[in-house]
Amino acid sequence: MFAKLISYIIFIALIFTCSVSAQVAETSSILISTSSVTQIPADEIYFTVVLSTEDADPQKAFEDHKTLEKNLLNIFSEFEFADSNISYSLLNINNTHPKLKDKPLYRTRQVVNVKFNDFNKYEPFQLALLSKGIYNFRAKFISGGADEWLEKGIQEAVLNATREAEMTAKSSGKKLGKIVGIESSHYYPSESNMSTALTTLRPGESLIELPHYVQMRVSLRVRFELLDEE
Repeated sequence: MFAKLISYIIFIALIFTCSVSAQVAETSSILISTSSVTQIPADEIYFTVVLSTEDADPQKAFEDHKTLEKNLLNIFSEFEFADSNISYSLLNINNTHPKLKDKPLYRTRQVVNVKFNDFNKYEPFQLALLSKGIYNFRAKFISGGADEWLEKGIQEAVLNATREAEMTAKSSGKKLGKIVGIESSHYYPSESNMSTALTTLRPGESLIELPHYVQMRVSLRVRFELLDEE
Protein backbone atom coordinates (compact mmCIF):
# COMPACT_ATOMS: atom_id res chain seq x y z
CA MET A 1 0.00 0.00 0.00
CA PHE A 2 2.81 2.42 0.91
CA ALA A 3 4.65 1.68 -2.34
CA LYS A 4 1.55 2.70 -4.25
CA LEU A 5 1.26 5.80 -2.09
CA ILE A 6 4.80 6.88 -2.97
CA SER A 7 4.25 6.26 -6.68
CA TYR A 8 1.22 8.54 -6.70
CA ILE A 9 2.50 11.26 -4.40
CA ILE A 10 3.82 13.48 -7.20
CA PHE A 11 0.30 13.71 -8.61
CA ILE A 12 -1.34 14.70 -5.36
CA ALA A 13 -2.38 18.21 -4.42
CA LEU A 14 -3.33 18.49 -0.78
CA ILE A 15 -5.54 21.36 0.27
CA PHE A 16 -6.14 21.49 3.95
CA THR A 17 -8.54 23.79 5.69
CA CYS A 18 -8.69 23.88 9.41
CA SER A 19 -11.76 25.37 11.01
CA VAL A 20 -10.94 25.67 14.66
CA SER A 21 -13.65 25.31 17.24
CA ALA A 22 -11.73 25.32 20.50
CA GLN A 23 -13.44 24.90 23.82
CA VAL A 24 -11.47 24.93 27.06
CA ALA A 25 -13.71 23.07 29.48
CA GLU A 26 -13.61 22.50 33.21
CA THR A 27 -12.35 19.00 32.52
CA SER A 28 -9.07 20.52 31.25
CA SER A 29 -9.47 19.45 27.67
CA ILE A 30 -9.72 21.19 24.34
CA LEU A 31 -11.82 20.24 21.32
CA ILE A 32 -10.52 21.03 17.84
CA SER A 33 -12.58 20.71 14.65
CA THR A 34 -10.47 20.20 11.56
CA SER A 35 -10.85 18.99 7.99
CA SER A 36 -8.68 18.02 5.05
CA VAL A 37 -9.23 17.70 1.31
CA THR A 38 -6.97 15.40 -0.68
CA GLN A 39 -6.87 15.07 -4.46
CA ILE A 40 -6.65 11.34 -5.25
CA PRO A 41 -6.32 9.58 -8.62
CA ALA A 42 -9.64 8.55 -10.20
CA ASP A 43 -9.33 5.04 -11.61
CA GLU A 44 -12.98 4.00 -12.03
CA ILE A 45 -16.21 5.32 -13.54
CA TYR A 46 -19.43 4.83 -11.57
CA PHE A 47 -22.65 4.73 -13.60
CA THR A 48 -26.17 5.08 -12.21
CA VAL A 49 -28.86 3.87 -14.63
CA VAL A 50 -32.55 4.45 -13.94
CA LEU A 51 -34.99 2.09 -15.66
CA SER A 52 -38.51 3.47 -15.93
CA THR A 53 -41.64 2.79 -18.00
CA GLU A 54 -45.27 3.85 -17.76
CA ASP A 55 -48.58 2.61 -19.10
CA ALA A 56 -52.27 2.67 -18.27
CA ASP A 57 -52.09 -1.11 -17.84
CA PRO A 58 -49.86 -2.14 -14.90
CA GLN A 59 -49.11 -5.50 -16.51
CA LYS A 60 -47.97 -3.77 -19.71
CA ALA A 61 -45.81 -1.35 -17.71
CA PHE A 62 -44.23 -4.32 -15.93
CA GLU A 63 -43.58 -6.20 -19.19
CA ASP A 64 -42.03 -3.12 -20.81
CA HIS A 65 -39.82 -2.71 -17.78
CA LYS A 66 -38.65 -6.31 -17.96
CA THR A 67 -37.72 -5.69 -21.60
CA LEU A 68 -35.55 -2.72 -20.57
CA GLU A 69 -34.03 -4.83 -17.81
CA LYS A 70 -33.19 -7.61 -20.27
CA ASN A 71 -31.64 -5.10 -22.69
CA LEU A 72 -29.50 -3.66 -19.90
CA LEU A 73 -28.27 -7.10 -18.84
CA ASN A 74 -27.33 -7.85 -22.45
CA ILE A 75 -25.33 -4.62 -22.56
CA PHE A 76 -23.56 -5.56 -19.33
CA SER A 77 -22.68 -8.91 -20.87
CA GLU A 78 -21.48 -7.27 -24.08
CA PHE A 79 -19.14 -4.98 -22.15
CA GLU A 80 -18.04 -7.83 -19.86
CA PHE A 81 -18.88 -6.09 -16.60
CA ALA A 82 -18.25 -8.29 -13.57
CA ASP A 83 -21.30 -9.22 -11.50
CA SER A 84 -19.47 -8.01 -8.40
CA ASN A 85 -19.39 -4.48 -9.88
CA ILE A 86 -23.17 -4.34 -10.39
CA SER A 87 -25.79 -3.43 -7.78
CA TYR A 88 -29.49 -2.65 -8.10
CA SER A 89 -32.65 -1.69 -6.25
CA LEU A 90 -35.93 -3.57 -6.28
CA LEU A 91 -38.44 -2.84 -9.03
CA ASN A 92 -41.23 -0.52 -7.88
CA ILE A 93 -44.57 0.09 -9.64
CA ASN A 94 -46.65 3.10 -8.59
CA ASN A 95 -49.74 4.71 -10.02
CA THR A 96 -49.82 8.40 -10.95
CA HIS A 97 -52.67 10.72 -11.85
CA PRO A 98 -51.79 13.03 -14.74
CA LYS A 99 -53.83 16.24 -14.70
CA LEU A 100 -54.99 15.95 -18.31
CA LYS A 101 -55.98 12.28 -18.17
CA ASP A 102 -58.89 10.61 -16.44
CA LYS A 103 -57.23 7.26 -15.97
CA PRO A 104 -54.15 6.75 -13.81
CA LEU A 105 -50.83 5.72 -15.27
CA TYR A 106 -48.65 3.03 -13.77
CA ARG A 107 -44.98 3.88 -13.62
CA THR A 108 -42.06 1.56 -12.90
CA ARG A 109 -38.69 2.55 -11.49
CA GLN A 110 -35.50 0.66 -10.74
CA VAL A 111 -31.98 1.96 -10.11
CA VAL A 112 -28.97 -0.02 -11.34
CA ASN A 113 -25.35 0.88 -10.56
CA VAL A 114 -22.24 -0.35 -12.32
CA LYS A 115 -18.58 0.59 -12.07
CA PHE A 116 -15.68 -0.17 -14.40
CA ASN A 117 -12.06 0.88 -14.78
CA ASP A 118 -11.70 0.79 -18.57
CA PHE A 119 -12.28 4.42 -19.53
CA ASN A 120 -12.42 3.45 -23.22
CA LYS A 121 -15.82 1.87 -22.52
CA TYR A 122 -17.32 5.10 -21.23
CA GLU A 123 -18.63 6.59 -24.47
CA PRO A 124 -19.59 3.29 -26.20
CA PHE A 125 -21.51 2.24 -23.08
CA GLN A 126 -23.61 5.41 -23.21
CA LEU A 127 -24.36 4.90 -26.90
CA ALA A 128 -25.37 1.30 -26.19
CA LEU A 129 -27.81 2.48 -23.51
CA LEU A 130 -29.36 5.04 -25.84
CA SER A 131 -29.73 2.48 -28.63
CA LYS A 132 -31.88 0.32 -26.33
CA GLY A 133 -34.17 3.13 -25.19
CA ILE A 134 -32.44 3.73 -21.86
CA TYR A 135 -32.09 7.50 -21.50
CA ASN A 136 -31.90 8.20 -17.79
CA PHE A 137 -28.34 7.70 -16.56
CA ARG A 138 -25.43 9.63 -15.10
CA ALA A 139 -21.78 8.95 -14.38
CA LYS A 140 -19.00 10.19 -12.15
CA PHE A 141 -15.34 9.45 -11.48
CA ILE A 142 -14.44 7.52 -8.33
CA SER A 143 -11.30 6.03 -6.84
CA GLY A 144 -11.08 2.34 -6.11
CA GLY A 145 -8.06 3.05 -3.89
CA ALA A 146 -9.77 5.64 -1.71
CA ASP A 147 -9.14 3.60 1.45
CA GLU A 148 -5.40 3.85 0.91
CA TRP A 149 -5.59 7.63 0.79
CA LEU A 150 -7.99 7.84 3.71
CA GLU A 151 -5.27 6.99 6.21
CA LYS A 152 -3.10 9.79 4.86
CA GLY A 153 -6.00 12.24 5.04
CA ILE A 154 -6.70 11.29 8.66
CA GLN A 155 -3.04 11.70 9.61
CA GLU A 156 -2.91 15.15 8.02
CA ALA A 157 -6.15 16.21 9.71
CA VAL A 158 -4.88 15.07 13.12
CA LEU A 159 -1.59 16.92 12.50
CA ASN A 160 -3.53 20.10 11.69
CA ALA A 161 -5.62 19.68 14.82
CA THR A 162 -2.49 19.20 16.92
CA ARG A 163 -0.94 22.41 15.60
CA GLU A 164 -4.07 24.40 16.35
CA ALA A 165 -4.41 22.82 19.79
CA GLU A 166 -0.81 23.71 20.66
CA MET A 167 -1.40 27.35 19.72
CA THR A 168 -4.63 27.56 21.72
CA ALA A 169 -3.14 25.81 24.74
CA LYS A 170 -0.15 28.15 24.73
CA SER A 171 -2.36 31.24 24.57
CA SER A 172 -4.32 29.87 27.55
CA GLY A 173 -1.20 29.31 29.63
CA LYS A 174 -1.57 25.56 29.39
CA LYS A 175 0.48 22.67 28.07
CA LEU A 176 -0.95 20.32 25.46
CA GLY A 177 -1.28 16.70 26.54
CA LYS A 178 -2.26 13.56 24.67
CA ILE A 179 -5.26 12.95 22.44
CA VAL A 180 -8.06 11.62 24.63
CA GLY A 181 -10.54 10.92 21.88
CA ILE A 182 -11.90 11.62 18.43
CA GLU A 183 -15.49 12.58 19.09
CA SER A 184 -16.71 12.49 15.52
CA SER A 185 -15.26 11.73 12.13
CA HIS A 186 -16.52 11.79 8.55
CA TYR A 187 -14.78 10.45 5.49
CA TYR A 188 -16.33 10.87 2.10
CA PRO A 189 -15.39 11.35 -1.55
CA SER A 190 -16.71 14.35 -3.42
CA GLU A 191 -20.17 13.77 -4.92
CA SER A 192 -19.44 16.14 -7.77
CA ASN A 193 -19.72 14.76 -11.30
CA MET A 194 -16.68 16.87 -12.18
CA SER A 195 -13.10 15.74 -11.71
CA THR A 196 -9.82 17.56 -12.06
CA ALA A 197 -7.38 16.85 -14.88
CA LEU A 198 -3.96 17.98 -13.67
CA THR A 199 -2.20 18.02 -17.01
CA THR A 200 -2.28 19.86 -20.32
CA LEU A 201 -4.40 18.50 -23.17
CA ARG A 202 -2.33 17.60 -26.20
CA PRO A 203 -3.68 17.86 -29.77
CA GLY A 204 -5.60 14.79 -30.91
CA GLU A 205 -6.36 13.44 -27.41
CA SER A 206 -9.74 12.93 -25.81
CA LEU A 207 -10.42 14.40 -22.37
CA ILE A 208 -11.24 10.93 -21.06
CA GLU A 209 -7.63 9.89 -21.73
CA LEU A 210 -6.19 12.44 -19.30
CA PRO A 211 -5.40 11.59 -15.67
CA HIS A 212 -8.33 12.53 -13.45
CA TYR A 213 -8.61 13.20 -9.73
CA VAL A 214 -11.44 13.24 -7.21
CA GLN A 215 -11.56 14.76 -3.75
CA MET A 216 -11.40 12.79 -0.55
CA ARG A 217 -12.67 14.87 2.37
CA VAL A 218 -11.90 14.08 6.00
CA SER A 219 -13.53 15.91 8.93
CA LEU A 220 -12.50 15.28 12.53
CA ARG A 221 -13.30 16.59 16.01
CA VAL A 222 -10.29 15.79 18.15
CA ARG A 223 -10.19 16.26 21.92
CA PHE A 224 -6.81 16.89 23.57
CA GLU A 225 -5.82 16.80 27.21
CA LEU A 226 -4.76 20.15 28.73
CA LEU A 227 -2.06 20.20 31.40
CA ASP A 228 -0.85 22.90 33.75
CA GLU A 229 2.54 24.39 32.98
CA GLU A 230 5.19 23.07 35.35
